[in-house]
Amino acid sequence: MGMPGGVVFGDTKTLANIRRTAFFGACSPMPPANLAAYLQADALYAEGYERLQQNISLAERLLLPTGLFRHATGYPVFFTEHDALYAYLLEREILIYSFAYPTAQDRANTRIVISAFHTPEDIEELAEKVVSFNRKVRKG
Repeated sequence: MGMPGGVVFGDTKTLANIRRTAFFGACSPMPPANLAAYLQADALYAEGYERLQQNISLAERLLLPTGLFRHATGYPVFFTEHDALYAYLLEREILIYSFAYPTAQDRANTRIVISAFHTPEDIEELAEKVVSFNRKVRKG
């Protein structure tokens, strides 16, 4: 949830063994103010989740028909093997992910990640540029 702190669940013997490790010594509790804010943020999380779902649905409708992406329905990531899409979009002031993974010697992992912070206009502009890229790729 993007907050510091954590919790470890387990049986008594496992927890006793964990307490004797350096890992346990490095753990810290969640600040009470963060926990209080989280516990009172149900409506904000629900609103954000709904916006995310709407954004994913819009992106699916606009991006998937291009045939450029692999995508799991309802998941906010759109993967493409067309690594040139990164540079094309960057030239048009749209930044997407593209980095070698798992090592710097591996092929780039180029993908678009949709968030709740995107507006429908952001996604429509992105789709317009992706369609333009797709036309360019198809021409040769």
